[in-house]
Amino acid sequence: MIHRLPTGDVKEEWSGISPGELRDLTEGLRRSDFCGYVELRWPDCEGALILSGEGKVFAVFQADAVDLRGPEALRHIVGRAGRVHPRARVVALPHTLGPLLGSLSELQPLHMGLHTRFVDLERLAARLVREGFSGMVVLEGEGWWAFLPFGEDGNGAVYYDGTTVMGRDPRELIESLVGVGAEIEVWVSPQPAPRPVEFEAAAAAREEGGALEADSRAAPRPEEAHEAAPTAPEPPSGEQSPGWHAYKGSDTFVVVPALAAEAGESGPLLELRDRFGELAVDLARRLDGTRTLEEVRVELGRSCAELEPILLYLQQRKWMARYFRRRGPQR
Repeated sequence: MIHRLPTGDVKEEWSGISPGELRDLTEGLRRSDFCGYVELRWPDCEGALILSGEGKVFAVFQADAVDLRGPEALRHIVGRAGRVHPRARVVALPHTLGPLLGSLSELQPLHMGLHTRFVDLERLAARLVREGFSGMVVLEGEGWWAFLPFGEDGNGAVYYDGTTVMGRDPRELIESLVGVGAEIEVWVSPQPAPRPVEFEAAAAAREEGGALEADSRAAPRPEEAHEAAPTAPEPPSGEQSPGWHAYKGSDTFVVVPALAAEAGESGPLLELRDRFGELAVDLARRLDGTRTLEEVRVELGRSCAELEPILLYLQQRKWMARYFRRRGPQR
């Protein structure tokens, strides 16, 4: 979720911030009903404390395949900050976005890496309504974001271009975005939803003993990603093939043209080979929308633990997109 946070007005920047400074900063922002987020970056992971403008603070933390929310995310943030002070930015956003970002921080990713080139936005929205979906669809274009809540809060669609915020009827906003290039992510409400965080609880947990240290070591560094199996949380729904963690064996993906078989020795292909070796190139060239991940794994004769770090890197670099096969005539 962190990479999807919209840009805003940068109020403060820190080259390194301690847990105590972070606590004082966040508490001061919270008391002033600040709306925005504190972005935190380490060499191998990142986090954010999201302030909804309503006196609540939400935490998210990401490290490779590890994607945490709520108090658990805050524990990781405090633990990491105690060992390595992260770079920090305070980003202010319009108050209209506060409740939306607070809600988004509580959701879990359901579909990532989609694009309006491959997905009909109107049909996607209609299907989610029919299925009683509860969550949010986020679109990001060139310098703009759209937030489309579904479920109980499904009437509060918002468009934001970095300066202007417009509340829109969801149907009108979707119609205005048809044919416009944008990335799409679908986020689903978990059960139960994470709670807003309190710094005191995180500090107490950190003082109990080395649990946070062990948690930190469990999150692989980027340079070690091709050697360690990711430890992603279980997806909210859907059946997984044995051994898959971040993905399902039935998932199907297609890579960008720069990684296709006919692309030759392109820059992205060279980068992929340098980082993961020839296995990554063989994997990328099989992601053409005709095979499931499990079929690709069997073809390559490799384990899920060997392939998932490569897939996560492809997704992070936006070099692959989920592929959906049509099922009969569309009505």
